[in-house]
Amino acid sequence: MRIFNNLFDILNSRNLYDFGFKKPLSLENFTDVCSFLLEAKDYIKGLKDSVNGRSIISTNRKTGFVGFCVCIESLMNLYNMLTLPPFNLKFVCTYKLSQDHLELFFGKIRRQFGYNNNPTVTQFISAFKTHIVHSDVQDILRGNYLTLEVDAVPILTVSSHRVSHETPSMIAINESRPMLSTPDTEVQSSSSECSSSNSALMSAHVGKICAYIAGYVVYKLQKSIQCDLCNAALTASDCSSPVYDLIRKKSMGSLTFPSQDVLKICMLSEKMFRSNVSSSHQELNNYKITHLIHSVLKCFIGIDCFPSLTSHMLGKPLENHVILLIRSIIDQLKGSTRWLPLTADKGKTKQRGFVVMQ
Repeated sequence: MRIFNNLFDILNSRNLYDFGFKKPLSLENFTDVCSFLLEAKDYIKGLKDSVNGRSIISTNRKTGFVGFCVCIESLMNLYNMLTLPPFNLKFVCTYKLSQDHLELFFGKIRRQFGYNNNPTVTQFISAFKTHIVHSDVQDILRGNYLTLEVDAVPILTVSSHRVSHETPSMIAINESRPMLSTPDTEVQSSSSECSSSNSALMSAHVGKICAYIAGYVVYKLQKSIQCDLCNAALTASDCSSPVYDLIRKKSMGSLTFPSQDVLKICMLSEKMFRSNVSSSHQELNNYKITHLIHSVLKCFIGIDCFPSLTSHMLGKPLENHVILLIRSIIDQLKGSTRWLPLTADKGKTKQRGFVVMQ
């Protein structure tokens, strides 16, 4: 039982921060995993039928056991191939090699026509176009698949419920929040997108204003996010830092003090925006703003952010609350502030500013 349980974990690895056999194949664990796979393969080949004593892989019930042997051999060969040039992969998530993505996609196609297992070509083309037009496949947030839930596919239904103003990141946090509730530094990145020019340098006054705006972002997020651990990670435990001077001056006991991690995200977003404004005199459209959001997200790859939410980084990738929380903060920052583009008026350059919507 343990051997097959570990085999399922190895063949379904999906999160780089998992432990044991659930961790994707990499240089640090390949030796141990490979020895276990060879041991499991010998164990499967040694299984015998209790009736006639024949090897299990020679009987009529051999399909599943032969499949395990094929997967073991294929996985070891794939790792040896993908970690060498020209691929040079650092790790291999075996979940991405499964057929779950196709099964989920075709399940949504079948459900659109009343779970019809044999749609015509016209029906399939119509269903496929419907998915593309309505952007039901959210490749930016969820990869190339969605969970098969009624509320996750709002294509053919018009609900009478009130319209939710929560972003997809907030919804994902609320759906995967734990049942139990228990109560930094400057960003460093070698990425060229994270580097800011001299015109994008942040003064102490700008830092205090960003902290004030970050407090409003936390205030809005705490109304929507239902995960207690995430809400606790948004607020600061120590409010004595000079960056909170503006909040202390304006507060009468009701303003929110953001945590250092939230402030770090808001400061980096401000730097990225200023760097883009200083290097381009074109008006910011939705595409450029989306590109800025993705650039900020890329800067946090490998950065220790929200250390109290380490347990939320394990398990399914869609339940990684650290990534979802960073995305929610950036989305809320974009929605709670008005990013005025750089415009020219009679040869003079007009700078934009943050306007908090209160």
